[in-house]
Amino acid sequence: MSKKLLLSSLLLISGLANGACIKSNSVDTPTLHINNNNSRFGLIWISNTSDKVVDVSIKVYDQNGSDVSPSVVSGGVLSHSLPAKGSDGFVLYGNGADRTVFSEITWKSSQCVTTPLNASMETQWGSSVNIQNINAGQQF
Repeated sequence: MSKKLLLSSLLLISGLANGACIKSNSVDTPTLHINNNNSRFGLIWISNTSDKVVDVSIKVYDQNGSDVSPSVVSGGVLSHSLPAKGSDGFVLYGNGADRTVFSEITWKSSQCVTTPLNASMETQWGSSVNIQNINAGQQF
């Protein structure tokens, strides 16, 4: 076996053993209905289980496919920097319109990270609360 082939094989095996370098990923949330008087709203909770800082952003789309993020995310804050082992979230309100929405959550890191986030979505309507795992409870 030539030295080049041997070296190439070792590098390939080493890369597979160490896992791929991932610096971003995204996942869609379940669909959520939010209403015009804000009595039905959603909270998306995100935890960074890694030992690296991860930047998380959200985009929210309505039933027509329009990006309604600035009008439904509380405070208009569409991104958070999550410290290692930190948590934060996004609150979604109808703000004057009945809407059926889903969200796309995207994370980015300047360093290699493997599936650093887990998340859940909480829906509140009056005194009723429903909690769902995002990504079937799998980290992303």
